[in-house]
Amino acid sequence: MEWHDIRTALSRMAPPFPLAAAEEARQRWDEFAPFFVAELERVAAGGSTLTDEINGGYDGLFSFAVYLAAEKRDSRAYGPLALACHCSSERADELFADDAGIQLGRMLASVCDGDIAPIKALAEDWGADLWCRYAALRALVVRVVEGDADRDSVLAYIKALCEEEANALRQAGPDEDAGLDDFLTWAIDAAGALGPAPLLENIRGWFDEGLIDPSITGLEWFEKKAAMPVEDCLAEAAANENNRYIRDALDEMASWYCYELPEPSRASSHQASAWPPHGSHSGGTVVRDLPKVGRNDPCPCGSGKKFKKCCGKEANEPAAAEGKDGGVGKAVLWLTSRHATAVKTSIAVMLNEDLDKEEQPRLHELDEHAWEGVQINAMEWLLAEGSIAVKGAQRNVAELLLGPGGPSFTPGQRSWIEQLRRQPLRLYDITEVLPGAGMRLCDALDTEAAPVMVYEKSGSEHAQVGNLIGVRIMEVDGHHEISGSAYPFSRLMNASLLAQLHAVVEDAAVQGEKLSHILSAIIRRCWIAQYARPLPLPTVIDSHSGDPILLITDHYRVKNWDDLAVALATQSDIEGGRASGWARLFDCTDGQTRQSVSINLGKSEDRIELFYKTQNYADQGRPWFEALAGKSVEFAGRVLSDPRSAMKNRPAGKPGSSATTVPNLPPEVLAEAIENALRRSYANWSDVPIPALGGKTPRQALATATGRERVRGLLRSYEAGEKVQAAQQGRREISYAFLWEALGLDRAAE
Repeated sequence: MEWHDIRTALSRMAPPFPLAAAEEARQRWDEFAPFFVAELERVAAGGSTLTDEINGGYDGLFSFAVYLAAEKRDSRAYGPLALACHCSSERADELFADDAGIQLGRMLASVCDGDIAPIKALAEDWGADLWCRYAALRALVVRVVEGDADRDSVLAYIKALCEEEANALRQAGPDEDAGLDDFLTWAIDAAGALGPAPLLENIRGWFDEGLIDPSITGLEWFEKKAAMPVEDCLAEAAANENNRYIRDALDEMASWYCYELPEPSRASSHQASAWPPHGSHSGGTVVRDLPKVGRNDPCPCGSGKKFKKCCGKEANEPAAAEGKDGGVGKAVLWLTSRHATAVKTSIAVMLNEDLDKEEQPRLHELDEHAWEGVQINAMEWLLAEGSIAVKGAQRNVAELLLGPGGPSFTPGQRSWIEQLRRQPLRLYDITEVLPGAGMRLCDALDTEAAPVMVYEKSGSEHAQVGNLIGVRIMEVDGHHEISGSAYPFSRLMNASLLAQLHAVVEDAAVQGEKLSHILSAIIRRCWIAQYARPLPLPTVIDSHSGDPILLITDHYRVKNWDDLAVALATQSDIEGGRASGWARLFDCTDGQTRQSVSINLGKSEDRIELFYKTQNYADQGRPWFEALAGKSVEFAGRVLSDPRSAMKNRPAGKPGSSATTVPNLPPEVLAEAIENALRRSYANWSDVPIPALGGKTPRQALATATGRERVRGLLRSYEAGEKVQAAQQGRREISYAFLWEALGLDRAAE
């Protein structure tokens, strides 16, 4: 294989990994090294590694040159590599992407010829990318760990450099540092691996001054490391591959995701920052970039906050050792620093797997608040259930995190991740909300499962009784909490969602862990679908007749009110009067009394409106009424409306608008009419089977504590709906106390 063949193979950053060409280059390094060094010099002089600047395509030769030179400890690469690192953040993303920082530091150390002046010059270059400067300090640490540099002199250098940075921060002021504190924080973090005793007093002072915050590594960690014997610190550092020279370039590069997927479905390079361009959705799967994890960058969980104020907060701080935030933050940081592209791709596939090409772009159109919720849920799914491609194989993320080589979790953090993996994502009915405190939840599928009170401060502010929500319930210090993610559903999704879940539960062949994963997938897909496609409009059915509900209103001009009132008064099945309107009632086989027509006062003094809720009621009602009323009325027209169309065409921003016309009555009269109607409609409610109670009647459900809470939840949901309706109609709320009293049920949960 000649150089032209090797260059062609290594330049193509697409599957499969060019193992044969890379092995040939490695075996014949002395022969081909000048070509690789020339590539480094070309890039260091300003040459691009992009082959397609519009779509982000990359030439892989530069990356192979750096890695192979590092493995061979070829010092001819030192000068051009160090020079290339004096670059902007955008250029660093192009050249090194996820390797900037720790991995780049290993490569700089590997090719260093013993003269550390170029490394120091890079560390001191305030105009260079933060991660390249940090790589310079990591290179010094690696050289100490490998026995090629003196620990004391390196620590003295880092101390002096940090003092300069601290002075710059003092001069800039706390609100104008523009992220300058990042380098100080990362610099002392690098020093910590060597035993930070010589810097400890300085570090304490910087913490006290507020020049750094405990977002990367806390003060207690430094104090613990400073108290350790130097030999133990160095031994601990040496056990971490991140503090060692590059020894197998091909093994490290073969795991890049660009070599693991069939083209052209994914990236053309391993650089996360350039694939695909932010907001791109021209074909294939939509991916919305996860940001690079700098302390002042947006958190990769999608919260919209800076990393140092979100998942990065206290991620490595012993003070937060037992907290869930510390474990999740540490897991996110570990994953995004080592497998950023694989993480991003796995999340993108999960979000888009059930969406077509027209629906996928709509995820990009979400506002920041909605996108924050999507990303938080997606990241937790990844930690709890997801998998990513590592060296050509799919690996369960939780196993990666908890297995050998994973983050150094504290016992409490490890316990949280383990519990996250165990607890399934389930669907629950919200039966009680205590704003700012928590919610009481009942399993939507297992109607015999006991209610659970979960403590949730922020989520409970917006939760509504009667809604469905998908959550993982965690045990924390003797009580229950929501894990962090939440999947709230529109009531328009309820029927379809529950039908899909029940179908799976009733399949005897689906059990155990498989069942949990399928239920989780359905919950996630239906929740995401709410953002990407129109909500399903239910077919509204009259519970008694089984006919589709239509909104039918017959309008009449009243020619003689007295004759009309007398005619209606003669009918034993008519209730009401001229002040509030009339209703025609009939008794049903289930023991309930229902109305077939509502006769309401019109908008003008000589008008009435007869409202029917099905076509059959209207077809029977019109000839009956006209025969009864005779010449006292004159037909003026019929208005028919399908409630599905009414919901579909509801004005944007008016979720509470009603499809029906509210009678033009004084508020108190209207309230009295509605109260009478409610009492008639719910007269036998206690003894009617209800699907939400597992087919039991409310009275039957009271036999168990679980059933009693579910009945309470139904009643609370009725009251919540009535509160909204009363506010919209400008009247008093109608009390459902008669239902509580009929059942002898206390409002307080047991």
